[in-house]
Amino acid sequence: MSKRALIVVRLSNLTEETTSPERQREVCERFCADRGWTVVGTAEDLDVSASTTSPFDRPQLRKWLNRPEEYDVIVFWRVDRLVRRVTHLARMIEWSEQHDVNLISATEAHFDLSTSIGQALAIFVGVFAQMESDATSERTSQTFAHNIKAGKYRGGYPPFGYQPVDTGGEWRYAPDPVTSKLARDIVARVLDGERPTAICRDLNNRGVPTPQDHFRAQQGKPCTGAKWRTGNLVRALQSPTLLGQVVVSESTRKNGRKEYSEPAVLRGDDGAPIVRSTPILDRDTFERLQKALEEMNGKRTPYKKSQALLLRVIHCGVCERPMYYNRGRTLMYYRCSSASYQTSCGNPGIRVDTADEFVTELLMHDLGDVEMTRRVYDPGEDNAAELAEIEAELVDVAGLIGTGPYRSGPARAKLEARADALDARRTALEASQYRPAGYRYEPTGKTFRQHWEELDLHGRNLYLRDHGVRLDYRNVSGLELHLTFGELLEMVQAINPEHAERISARLVGEELK
Repeated sequence: MSKRALIVVRLSNLTEETTSPERQREVCERFCADRGWTVVGTAEDLDVSASTTSPFDRPQLRKWLNRPEEYDVIVFWRVDRLVRRVTHLARMIEWSEQHDVNLISATEAHFDLSTSIGQALAIFVGVFAQMESDATSERTSQTFAHNIKAGKYRGGYPPFGYQPVDTGGEWRYAPDPVTSKLARDIVARVLDGERPTAICRDLNNRGVPTPQDHFRAQQGKPCTGAKWRTGNLVRALQSPTLLGQVVVSESTRKNGRKEYSEPAVLRGDDGAPIVRSTPILDRDTFERLQKALEEMNGKRTPYKKSQALLLRVIHCGVCERPMYYNRGRTLMYYRCSSASYQTSCGNPGIRVDTADEFVTELLMHDLGDVEMTRRVYDPGEDNAAELAEIEAELVDVAGLIGTGPYRSGPARAKLEARADALDARRTALEASQYRPAGYRYEPTGKTFRQHWEELDLHGRNLYLRDHGVRLDYRNVSGLELHLTFGELLEMVQAINPEHAERISARLVGEELK
């Protein structure tokens, strides 16, 4: 009786020529024809790695393995076309015995599971296949590590603001004239207080290509029309690649698959960050950007259709949950969000006009005639920027001592020498006179009342939330409303400390009867 054969074809990538799908298929078909076997189908998986993907996870082969009754033997060009890991081979042997399906190599006569010696030899072949795969992976990893430390372009999309350039036969990174300017413009907008979400909306409305589409256009490829996304933009703005540094993710293998860690700065033997290109931002601007992004985190804009001043400002004084806007039959209320749960905290709602008037009157009473200020960054003079750079690197170096390759030996000695050099330079800088960098407040020539009246309802809600203003409401044994001014008090403190003290004293225990 003629046996039914399933042919397995696989390629790790479509550029392989010596093991092309056509050649594999031709050899296997000739092998089956010489034995009088009938080929019932071909499981062809292209661009699939056998090192990381089990036979049971490959798109085409998986379908056939779920129908073992349709064939008697699986034929493949070489064992590495079927598996490259001993664990995968052992599972396939167990599967073949369970379903009485033989595994045969068309070019390796010793690989035939129909005999005991064939099974033993199959294990040896699988071991060598895995060894070859591991050696190839190691060589690839070493080449990758060398190229990335040398600052070479390794293919793929470059970091935001950069482009690959040919420097005499060697490809490296350099600031892209278009996207580097765009990156600096976006950073300036964030430092001026504009949110990444609003920036993305503006870029999409103006049809500005994303960095990926810009790069595709440079390569002569069609653009995808991808949109700017807030999450992607924030990650790009938080990346030290803007400082020209190399950022990598460590890979580990888990259950046959690669998993990657959070991106981290790549460092040299002395612990200093590896810089592969001219920075788009200086350290001072980068640090201010990170602080601005951190301060914006969690400060969401109000809903476009909201009709309440104190959403995300008023909180329940019993359970501390935010209170939401609730429209009654004739009046509007703020209600504790626990009212929608199975068990409510028992704090009743408060009329919207009552709470809004309380906050507005108190703000106008204490801040109405206070001149508005805006917080600006003073870069300082002389050595402030260099000192900040050294302080940041010292923190990084201190965190590395005693970890990983820096536990002992030459790597640790180089790291400690780097720390000593940085500390000596810091001491010299601190001994000289300079004005430290930092934030300061500048008057705007406008009172708080004037600024408040220029804002619409949504703008006022956003202003209160952005400055940490909070109203706590409780009405269990009597009505209590306590207002916290948040950053608004810092603004007053900067220009009139005595007035700020009076406000603080009055706010302690403030109660509406």
